[in-house]
Amino acid sequence: MFQNFVDFVGVRLLRSGKAFSQYYVVPDKSFDLDALGLAAAENEGDEPPPPAAANDDRDEWEDLPEPAPTTPSPPDEGRPADHTYESDSPLSSLPSSPDTSRPPSPTRPAPASGLDHAISGCGRKRRRKEHGRKNRIKQRKTEPRTEPSYERQRRHAQIIVRSVPKHVEFNLRKAPATKTGFRARYEGETRRTFTRQELEEQGFVYFPWDGRETVPIVTPNIDGKETSNVVIACLAGRPSDGAKSGRTPLEADWTTATSSLADAIERQRSRTTFGKAARDHRRGMFGAQAQGISHGGGQLRPANLKHSKTMTKVLLFLVALPSMIRAAHFSSSVYGTWAPLIHALSGDTLDALLASDPDLKRNFEASVWACITINFGPRTVTFPHRDYANLAFGWCAITALGRFDPDKGGELILWDCKMIIRFPPGSTILIPSAILKHSNTRIALSERRYSVTQYTAGAIFRWVEHGFQLDKAYYASLSKAEAAKDAKTAAGRWRRGRAMFSKFDDLVEAAEAKLKGKSASK
Repeated sequence: MFQNFVDFVGVRLLRSGKAFSQYYVVPDKSFDLDALGLAAAENEGDEPPPPAAANDDRDEWEDLPEPAPTTPSPPDEGRPADHTYESDSPLSSLPSSPDTSRPPSPTRPAPASGLDHAISGCGRKRRRKEHGRKNRIKQRKTEPRTEPSYERQRRHAQIIVRSVPKHVEFNLRKAPATKTGFRARYEGETRRTFTRQELEEQGFVYFPWDGRETVPIVTPNIDGKETSNVVIACLAGRPSDGAKSGRTPLEADWTTATSSLADAIERQRSRTTFGKAARDHRRGMFGAQAQGISHGGGQLRPANLKHSKTMTKVLLFLVALPSMIRAAHFSSSVYGTWAPLIHALSGDTLDALLASDPDLKRNFEASVWACITINFGPRTVTFPHRDYANLAFGWCAITALGRFDPDKGGELILWDCKMIIRFPPGSTILIPSAILKHSNTRIALSERRYSVTQYTAGAIFRWVEHGFQLDKAYYASLSKAEAAKDAKTAAGRWRRGRAMFSKFDDLVEAAEAKLKGKSASK
C-alpha cells in the first residue's frame, strides 16, 4: 500500500527541495463549483429548531436622490461620462459562492439568554473593536432613516388617492410559506416558457398595462372578519421626468436612461463569461449574476458575494451607473409607499446587519434590499418559479429593460392569480416573489430583453433575529423556557408577516388625511 500521495504518483525530491514528477496536473473540467453551490442552496430548507433540551400619467412619482457611489472604481474601459446614463437575472438568481473564510463577525448577545456576554480581558484591541461595533449599532438606531420630503410624500399621497386597484383572487393564508415564515417552500420546477395565447386558452386574463400608470394589485383579506382589500403587489411604472420631478437638465429622461442601461448591460455581457450554473438554471436559460449581501446555502455568515476579477469589475461598473442607482432608489421608494411596514422591516434589518459587520457593503444608499441580480440575457425569459429563498412576505422589485415588443412578448405572468401583465421595457413591478409563482412570455429571436431585480434573502432576517449567529449557536444558548417561547414566536411569524401587507383603504385614508392637512395649512 502507498503510504502517501507522493509515493502514489512517483514524486521525487530534487536537491533544491522541489518536487518532480512525470505526471501532469490536469484540472477536472466536469467539476463545477457554481453548480454545487446552486444545488446546495436549492436543497436548503428551514430546519426546525432542536428540542428545548438541546442547548408618465402619474408624474408625481419621484425617485430618491442619487448620492455619489461608494463602491470601488469600475473599469475604465467603456465607462460613460459622468453626465450620461449608461450601463439581466431571473428574480433572486442564486449568486456565486461568497467568501466564507473570514472569521465570524461580532455578534449581539442572544435574546433573553440570561448568559453573561461581557467581554473578557482579551486585550485592548478587542475591547476597542467591540466598543466600535456597539457605537455603530447605537448610531444607526438613533439616526432615523432618511424620510421623503414633505412635497414628495404629498405627491405619493396623490398617486395613492388617484390609483385604481386591480382585483385578483389570491389566498394569502394558503401561500406556500414555511412554518417559520422566513422563506417559502420549495416546489417542483417547470423548465419551459409559454406564449400569451397558450395561457389565455387556459383561462388566464390579460391586463394591458401601459407601463406608466401606478396600479396596486389587491386581493380580499381573509384573515379577519371584516372584508378589506390587501395590497399584495404593485405595478409601479416609472419615475417622473416632469418639471416637478426635481431632476436637473443634465439628467437624461427615463426612457433614454433605461435604454442606455440596457445597452451597457449588453456591452458588459460581451466582456465576461458565465459558468453553466449562471446561464442554465431553474429560472431560465440566460446569463445572470448577483451583487450584494447574501446568506444561505451553507454559508457560515452573511457576506458580500465574490466573483471572478472580470465579473467583479463588470458588476461594480453596472451598479455604480447613475441610471442603475436611480432605478434602484425608485423601486425602494415605491416599496415604502405601498408596503410601508415590510419596507421598514427590510430597512431596519439591513441597517442592523451592516452595523454588526463593517466588512459588509450595501449596493445602494437609499435602497432597503441587500442584493441585486442583473439578468444579462440576451433574451431574459424566465420559467415559472418562486424565489423561495427570499423572505416569505417580502417584496422583490423587477425592472424590465431592452428592445422588444411588449404587445407580443415579455409579459409578466402571475400564475396564482391567472394573470398576464403587459410589461414594457423601462417599467418596474413589485411582487412578493417568494410566494407568487411568476414567469415571462416568450419574445422574438431577434429581440433583446434584460432585467434587474432587488431582493433580500430570508436567511438574512433569520440571522439578525437570532442575534447575528447561526441557528445551532442560537438554539444552544436558549433555556427550556426560552426555547418554548421562541417556538411560539416562530409559529406566528408568517401570520404576523401577512398582517404587514397594507390594506388599500387604509392607505387611501392616510393619503387623503395628508392632502387635507396640506390644504388646511394654506
